[in-house]
Amino acid sequence: MPTRDIISALYGTLRLGLMDSRGMQFLDLSEQGFWRSFYAAALIAPFYGLLLVLRHQHGLESAPLPRLFSVEVITYVMAWVVFPLIMEPLLKLIDRDNKYVALIVAYNWSSIWQNLLYLPVSILGVAGIMDPETANGLGLILFGIIMTYSWVVIKTVLEVPALTATAIVVLDLTVAILINSISGSMLAQSPLP
Repeated sequence: MPTRDIISALYGTLRLGLMDSRGMQFLDLSEQGFWRSFYAAALIAPFYGLLLVLRHQHGLESAPLPRLFSVEVITYVMAWVVFPLIMEPLLKLIDRDNKYVALIVAYNWSSIWQNLLYLPVSILGVAGIMDPETANGLGLILFGIIMTYSWVVIKTVLEVPALTATAIVVLDLTVAILINSISGSMLAQSPLP
């Protein structure tokens, strides 16, 4: 994917986060643009992989590394696929199905901004470069910023009331917690003989 397209998408989602609906003009809302927006997952994956390796090296993950990566790859893919699958019928229900492609494109590209905020702090905290209490406190603040950003993007793209945008963010967070819970239980199980 051309760097120019990635920069344009990132600029557009940054503008959306500032409640500027003109940010949409920087996103490719074609069918091809929809599928290309999942390229964001590939851009984030190496940093997520680094975090997993560091968590394993520092004893925060007890599963053997191959098992850890197997489970986390499945979890990562689920995290990128479940939200679009849930949103299609939900947007029909709230009469915003004409905004589906725009929402998923904006949601996917905005994930890069979210991870640019969160992953460095997580990596520095796990690596011991940042004091754990500082990393946890900063992580909590960043979580609030990320949730707010996500809410603003969803509200701006869908042009829905604040309560509807809040419900979608809560649904997204609930699904993420559920996926991580399943992942955690898979890692906690004894390996097959």
